[in-house]
Amino acid sequence: MISIKSAKNLFSISALGPILLVKIEETIDDEGIKNLTETLSESIVKYKSKAVIIDLANVDILDSYLASHLESLAYTTKLLQAEVIISGLKGPTIITLLEFDIKIEGVNFALDVNHALDQLS
Repeated sequence: MISIKSAKNLFSISALGPILLVKIEETIDDEGIKNLTETLSESIVKYKSKAVIIDLANVDILDSYLASHLESLAYTTKLLQAEVIISGLKGPTIITLLEFDIKIEGVNFALDVNHALDQLS
């Protein structure tokens, strides 16, 4: 397993064979989102990843910035031909997505990382 952590521990990316697991911390900032997008894109190409699980278990409330960039992150991942599953959504996080009318087309959702891995097998 290969693991990449951001400088400020705002996110981590772990390679599990052809699957990348992205864990995002609630404290991620603008620079962290930009760094995550670049690092994830490079990792998908480098590891020839077929799927990405974006785990939001550590995020209780999404602000508008993170919510909109989550959509862009998923779209970027799909452009690189990797399936996207978002896991770990909690009640407040779901409410934020609905309030900001964020619709992430073609992305699957899972209760947690284990359910996401089940969807991919």
